[in-house]
Amino acid sequence: MTSATRQMVIVKAGGVIEIRDPQLPAGAVVEVIVLVDVPLAPKTGRPEDRGWPDGFFEEVAGGWQGAQLVREDQGEYEIREELE
Repeated sequence: MTSATRQMVIVKAGGVIEIRDPQLPAGAVVEVIVLVDVPLAPKTGRPEDRGWPDGFFEEVAGGWQGAQLVREDQGEYEIREELE
């Protein structure tokens, strides 16, 4: 059986992180996945500064040359049973 634990930690000097969980038995082999929350670059008015390729919007905006696109009726929303 696989279980999971999630913790937010601060990286110490040298890239060291500590995970403390009393439910982890000593000597257990665990898989650790590290997700780093990288702050985004300050947003400017330029698409290139937001990660878009240079000239992307000039190339694709208004580029559709087929039949007019129409959004069809989405129908009725499905009503689901409530979870217990």
